[in-house]
Amino acid sequence: MMVTMPAICAISLVISDRQKENLKGPVKSVREYLLSKQKYYDADTVALYKKLGKELPKYQKELFTDTRFDRQGRKTYEYDAVFERTNKYVYGVDGSMLPTLQDTKYSDGSSRRYEIVQDSNGFPQTGKAVNGDNDVIFTETYTYSKLANGNLQMTVRHRDAASGNESVTMMVLRPDKTIAELIMGRHILMDENEEPTEIKTNSEHIFIQHNGNTDISGIYVNGQFKKQVERVKDQYGNMVKETNYKHDGEVTTYTYKYDSHGNWISMTSSSGNGEPSVYIREITYY
Repeated sequence: MMVTMPAICAISLVISDRQKENLKGPVKSVREYLLSKQKYYDADTVALYKKLGKELPKYQKELFTDTRFDRQGRKTYEYDAVFERTNKYVYGVDGSMLPTLQDTKYSDGSSRRYEIVQDSNGFPQTGKAVNGDNDVIFTETYTYSKLANGNLQMTVRHRDAASGNESVTMMVLRPDKTIAELIMGRHILMDENEEPTEIKTNSEHIFIQHNGNTDISGIYVNGQFKKQVERVKDQYGNMVKETNYKHDGEVTTYTYKYDSHGNWISMTSSSGNGEPSVYIREITYY
């Protein structure tokens, strides 16, 4: 299934994909697997392990994501089992975190090719997405205006080819090109690390405080306080505890095993009396 939302909105101009995913060191690739308990075995598998004199595996390993990076920390390939798609990225401006080409293939056989024209400073100018038959899905144009505080406002006009409908997204960039604000249906304010500090919609308002290794979110709906969520991180910046105070202080905990670079290679999440979820990662480096 192909979505026609503005393609620029999830991409930073200066923070690398590797940084956004909290990866340390010169990471080349990450393959993440979900482990689930193996309950049933076919007769051939049972016979094989018996012949080898080995115990049957307790878990089955299912590929969850597969991501590859260039030396600048930019994604060049990703597979996502949830959305059942693969993306390949090409970059044309050295040092820019924004790709000039994103080639997407879906499990149903459909595809999308999104090309974006940038100036010499890496600022996008126009964008166009086409399907596998080269039919246009949408087009985008980008305009810029300098604000009184020195920030730069980028306006993206997105036109859906099938309906002719247009939508507008605005992004406010600081002089260092980090995102200060994003307006796309909801209004998001961000700090210098492009971490959200405030999110506003017509009915919902979320305040997020980043205090060292603890993030606290206060959520209001139609002006009424609804809940508070506290997230605690470890020294590597990974969440180890999440407390939802709306639901009687419901707690989710996360435990990790790390490699020598400080990247987790095993993560277990547990909540209440439910079955823990276990993920493992295979990481390669340059």
